Amino acid sequence: MRSRRNPGDQVTVDDIAKLYDALLRAQKKRYYRRWDMNTSHMGRRKNRQIVQDDVRLKRIKDRAEGIRFALGHEDLAHRQRKELEQTLRNLELAASGIERELKK
Repeated sequence: MRSRRNPGDQVTVDDIAKLYDALLRAQKKRYYRRWDMNTSHMGRRKNRQIVQDDVRLKRIKDRAEGIRFALGHEDLAHRQRKELEQTLRNLELAASGIERELKK
């Protein structure tokens, strides 16, 4: 991998790919085990289902109410106001989705 190049040579896509592969090999974590371990729980965090219950719905509605209060009573810059309005819209969508799920 350590070859000298002439100053006029250009770097190719293959050279960049080789460097990237070397970087990935260097960053790869290696796990050494002296005994057998059960690793079936390792990927569960990605696959878990979020429970849509009335407690979560209440928290989302309370947060939306707090943002509505801030929009009405705070002196906000234009960008902050737009961000809060977008967050409020998202919270209202989430609340309506959870209500629809709870009715099923």
